[in-house]
Amino acid sequence: RRAAVGLLRQRQQQRRTACHYPPADASATPTRRPGDPLMQCRYCLRHEMGCCVRYGGRQPQWREPLSLRLADGRRFRLEFDCRHCQMNVYADET
Repeated sequence: RRAAVGLLRQRQQQRRTACHYPPADASATPTRRPGDPLMQCRYCLRHEMGCCVRYGGRQPQWREPLSLRLADGRRFRLEFDCRHCQMNVYADET
C-alpha cells in the first residue's frame, strides 16, 4: 500500500511539472514603450453606463479623461476608441 501511495504521489508531481511552462527568459519578455496601453478591451464602461456615442446613448455627466483608482493609490487612465468599439487602459505615469 505504501508503495502504491508513493507511486501515485510521484505521478501527480510529474503531471504538475509537465503542465507548467519553463521559466521565461528575461530577454524574451516584451518591454512596454511609454504611451502604449496596458490593456485594450471590448468591455467599455461608457457603454455599460448607457453613454455610448456609437449606439445612441445619453450625454455623459462627467468630464473626460476617466480613470480607475485602486485602493493602493495607483491610477489608470481610460481612453475610449469608439471607432473600433474598444476601451484602452493606460498606466498613469504621475
